[in-house]
Amino acid sequence: HRVVDGETVDQDKKFSNGLRYPGDPAGPGREVYNCRCTMIGALKGVREAEATMRRVRNPETGEYELIEDMSYTEWEKWKKHAQSVENSGEDGIINIERNIFSSARTKKEAEEYAKKVLGVSKIQTTGIPLESVNKINEALHDVYMEYPQLNGVIQQIKVVNSQHTAAFGVRYNGGKISTYLEIDRTAFSRLKELEKDISDQVSKGFWSKKEGAKGVIWHEIGHTLEFVQTFRDAQVNPFSTSPNDTLAKYMAFKAYGKGDIATTTVNTAIANIGAKQDAWESISGYAATDKAEAFAEAISDASGNRLSEEIKKIVKGW
Repeated sequence: HRVVDGETVDQDKKFSNGLRYPGDPAGPGREVYNCRCTMIGALKGVREAEATMRRVRNPETGEYELIEDMSYTEWEKWKKHAQSVENSGEDGIINIERNIFSSARTKKEAEEYAKKVLGVSKIQTTGIPLESVNKINEALHDVYMEYPQLNGVIQQIKVVNSQHTAAFGVRYNGGKISTYLEIDRTAFSRLKELEKDISDQVSKGFWSKKEGAKGVIWHEIGHTLEFVQTFRDAQVNPFSTSPNDTLAKYMAFKAYGKGDIATTTVNTAIANIGAKQDAWESISGYAATDKAEAFAEAISDASGNRLSEEIKKIVKGW
């Protein structure tokens, strides 16, 4: 429930854990037992008019004090920022302002940022310059601010010689699931040329409008969102080590491979805006490949396309 903290839904909607409210008797035991959550009303024109605060206990003084409101996930990220600064001493690279990304001055610092702040367990950046590593980190920082449920889902970042500029990958091996973000060494070793290549692909309509190299990574985040929501719907943690979850994880893995969530989301968005059934093909030439790619193209689309915006709106409600 820490991840659900701060989530807002309409009165007739369920939260992402399937409950209508904390302690919902219609929910499974694992979502209800020992729950200490509280639900409050988010009234239009009331909470928007004043800064929301949260009462917390200062671990150093033992006294209670008011701080700016933040969700558990935001607090966890802030804590990682603070710990990174403490661990790096005078040469700290982290700006602990929650909405600000700070570029690293060395690749070692950039890799430490990815591990300590972005939750990546392993990162390998051989063959690409510091500027590119910072660009990757910045993209993920922005992604996690926008979609906090993804924080820590990408376990590994690796630079390889690939036919794809970037790719989100999932491996299933003997009941264990691992995830990674794959970066093409050739493309990211020449960032200025990559930015031009992306601009050319966008101008041709093959890709949706993107914010350069960061936009390419945001496309892969679309697949990551699809992965996370597929496992949420299956009510199983993809990284669970319990043998009792093996079958559920396998079935969710297969559903992700088929693009079930992406297809459902795209179809729902089309119906919501009253568009033609083939409207998803108009997002970009690459989107026309299939609805999983259309979904990812919509997530990275900065053009204001109506269908893309509706898809993002649906994702925000997850």
